[in-house]
Amino acid sequence: MSSRKMTLPPRLPLLLVGDCVLMPGSSKRIKVSTPRNMRLVKEYLLQSASLGSTIIGIIPDTLDPPSSEEIPEHIHRTGTAAIVVQVTGTNWPKPNYTMLAHGLCRFTVDQIIRDTPYISAKVSQIGKWPSEPDDARGTDGTVSELASQLRKDALELVEALDMSVPVVSRLRQLLDRLPDHSLPDVLAAIVRSSTQEKLKILDAMDLEERLRRAIPLIMRQLESIKFIKGKNPETKKRDSESRTLNDDVQDVIIIRGADGRKKDGERKFRITPIQRDGKMADEDEDELQLLEKKIDSVGLSQDALKVAKRELKRLRKLPTAMPEHALTRNYVELLVDLPWNSSSNDKLDLNQAKLDLDVDHYSMNKLKRRVLEYLAVRQLQSNKSKQNVKGPILCFVGPPGVGKTSVGRSIAKTLGRKFHRISLGGVCDQSDIRGHRRTYVGSMPGRIINGLKTVGVNNPVFLLDEVDKLGKGLQGDPGAALLEVLDPEQNHTFVDHYLNVPFDLSSVLFIATANSINSIPTALLDRMEVIEVPGYTQEEKMMIARRHLLPKQLRAHGLPASNDEDLASNICITLTDDGLRNVIALYTREAGVRDLDRKLAGICRSIALTVANHDTKNNKVEITIDEAELNDILGPQRFDRESAQILTRPGVAAGLAWTQTGGEILYVEASRMASCEGGEAGGHMTLTGQLGDVMKESAQLAVSWLRSNAQILGVDDGGRSIMRGTDIHLHFPAGAVGKDGPSAGVTIVTALVSLFTGKLVRSDLAMTGEITLRGLVLPVGGIKEKVLAAHRAGMRRVVLPRRNEPDARADLPAEVLKSMSIRFVDYLEDVLSEALDDGEIFGNDKIPSSKL
Repeated sequence: MSSRKMTLPPRLPLLLVGDCVLMPGSSKRIKVSTPRNMRLVKEYLLQSASLGSTIIGIIPDTLDPPSSEEIPEHIHRTGTAAIVVQVTGTNWPKPNYTMLAHGLCRFTVDQIIRDTPYISAKVSQIGKWPSEPDDARGTDGTVSELASQLRKDALELVEALDMSVPVVSRLRQLLDRLPDHSLPDVLAAIVRSSTQEKLKILDAMDLEERLRRAIPLIMRQLESIKFIKGKNPETKKRDSESRTLNDDVQDVIIIRGADGRKKDGERKFRITPIQRDGKMADEDEDELQLLEKKIDSVGLSQDALKVAKRELKRLRKLPTAMPEHALTRNYVELLVDLPWNSSSNDKLDLNQAKLDLDVDHYSMNKLKRRVLEYLAVRQLQSNKSKQNVKGPILCFVGPPGVGKTSVGRSIAKTLGRKFHRISLGGVCDQSDIRGHRRTYVGSMPGRIINGLKTVGVNNPVFLLDEVDKLGKGLQGDPGAALLEVLDPEQNHTFVDHYLNVPFDLSSVLFIATANSINSIPTALLDRMEVIEVPGYTQEEKMMIARRHLLPKQLRAHGLPASNDEDLASNICITLTDDGLRNVIALYTREAGVRDLDRKLAGICRSIALTVANHDTKNNKVEITIDEAELNDILGPQRFDRESAQILTRPGVAAGLAWTQTGGEILYVEASRMASCEGGEAGGHMTLTGQLGDVMKESAQLAVSWLRSNAQILGVDDGGRSIMRGTDIHLHFPAGAVGKDGPSAGVTIVTALVSLFTGKLVRSDLAMTGEITLRGLVLPVGGIKEKVLAAHRAGMRRVVLPRRNEPDARADLPAEVLKSMSIRFVDYLEDVLSEALDDGEIFGNDKIPSSKL
């Protein structure tokens, strides 16, 4: 062996282990379970170029179980430096590692220098490495006598065992080669001893003290062997080994050189677990017994219990080194971790629920009423029987930023249930919903079963976010996989491909969110109750900003949310109503409040800069943000009252369109010109603005109606066709944005009539509706979103189809009805009479329209 002095690096990464002591000179298999130890293995050991020469520190953690994430102030100050010989395990479906570590020498922890992603510390080496020989000059006489006594007792102990057993024979050879300074450590590691006894030997810095503490351990085992021999000689082999060798762990004793490599002639042997009294003594069997008790106690369904028992029986027969052992064990653990009978109790106080919903969200009366109806049904049903009501499948449909996801979280809070969000945007594999079959490598359960395991109850609130953005690929259709999940008649026996046993989902309250129902499959949409969550009016945005957005942003930027909140800071912040109204009207034009939240964050950053430049301890700082300050903070206005500028010439009309982000103003521009073919030819129509087929057909329909009614309109030029020698160009601004839909017919007709008659369209009026060849105005959808878009754009008049009158009366807020004049019409004559500045183009035969 080499005689050179070996030293440790000044810094070592630390592995914290509980109820486990690695002695210098011995080897031990250590299971890695805590997150911090996992990160050490993944980011340090497995990234090392040479695993067998990488040194780490192994520290006993006195807590049971060992600490995981907290900085361990209580860790043992004495540890063992070790090289990791081998790392085995798997990452899927759950990380599971076991390392074989060989102890080198003692060290003390001087200072912890970091705790993330794993602990590193400054250390000081204590004593020699096991491979270093004893001092040639000799040692103290007392130490030499104690070492000789310990070696003599150890040899007597080994000779008392059955030398025909290979492990005993190799232990006998090992004792002859052990240096004196390694003798107490190695013997303490292989004989039966408690953790505290090992810690005492590990903490003993002086060799004499270690020898004195190791001798009683050997003597205790030797007396036990003599007692067993005298009691029953037939049990000599079995009982002597079981009472002498350490049967709590599997130790591999490998005496290595100072460079971490095996020396010639050195051998390796394993102390195998001994079966005694019908129980396996190894740690894995203890865990399987705990797993079996858990199977009997968690209340599995009949099918699940049968499968769990069968898999556990199979698990006992599988060697732990096989990858299938980890997969089977993870499957059984998933079975027992699922909440088969665990549920939370609903809060059925209607008054308190109403207060909670009103505090968390402003407006949304229709949605709140639906939640209160569900609570009322639950309350009445619970008073009569214990039968569960099947959970409704709610689908919130509305533009981005209106609070669909936050409403789902608020409902869970109101009901007192656990909440779990599942994002479905871009999911194109049906296995994400139903899981992978266990025959595949890397199989795992689907998001539904994983969510139930996470929340730990069988009646949570599941939010299926962006259900309209599901994809469809080669791996199947996830929308079709959701049919079973969202069908109240089927989901009580939902079968995940990985789980492969039925699970009852009938108690789960599913809430889906979408921007549009057009892209949701019909079969899936049929299983859900659609609740529209439209955009907000300017007044509603004002209240939302005052109650929720502005206080949240002020606190996020370190500012007092109200003037009375932090009197000691001498900070007084005021955002005037006119300033906030201008932010809403001139810097944001959206259905939701997400962009408004960003603008308020920009204002708060500007305020924070001003406050940071003043002495707020001695002087009071008063900051007022009004409309004059917005241009310096937010820059030029993004939007303006553009309708008054656009509708200044004949041939231009303002329509209303529905998009996934809410309602929008859709302008239509018409122009006429002499035919390029000359003479009497003409009648060509050009359409620009990236239009869809439906909108192109609406334009053709509008021209046909105009030509057939040219005489009534007075634009026939003495009976000649209005299209003779004339071409028409219809343009829809914002040509880079695709447009389609059946609601632009009345707008196109109005623009054409304005063009040919020379009459201007009212600058404060917008319209929507589809037409027929007979001039009927047909109903359209998205009335509330369209009217709110007109309200945001500053329009004061809106023309709607009469058959949409019930929708408008039921959905439009009261402040919108008061501030806008809404006309309901049946025929195109009514539209033109309302839209044109000089509406008397039809004489006295005009059909009167009703006013809301």
